[in-house]
Amino acid sequence: MEKLREAALPIVKNLDITLAVILFIQLLSALLPKNFYISTGFLLTDIFLSALAGSLLLGNPTNGYIIGHALLERGLSPLALSAFLAAWVTVGLLQVPLEAKYLGRRFALARNIVAFALALLLSLLGVIL
Repeated sequence: MEKLREAALPIVKNLDITLAVILFIQLLSALLPKNFYISTGFLLTDIFLSALAGSLLLGNPTNGYIIGHALLERGLSPLALSAFLAAWVTVGLLQVPLEAKYLGRRFALARNIVAFALALLLSLLGVIL
């Protein structure tokens, strides 16, 4: 029982910032207009903006299939969708404060920058190939 208490203590201590991050994510998702994901007509711009939006909004891979279908129906290109989903699952800019608290600020920033760059790179490779 003592080990369980030791394991739960850091979670309870950081519950305030965890809840704040979750609430901020939900608020941002609710405030974005419905046409936020419509294609600009320029593939590279679409890829960058999609990866940026995916970095701000957070999600899990399971919901990606449903959201991906809806975005494709709204006119987003498959390559921009891949950038969005890759960033959506891996980046998480809104979680940087929480991640920095647990893992350190330098690591949190470096991990998010690398994940964003890889999301762009994978989508650009899709354009090239």
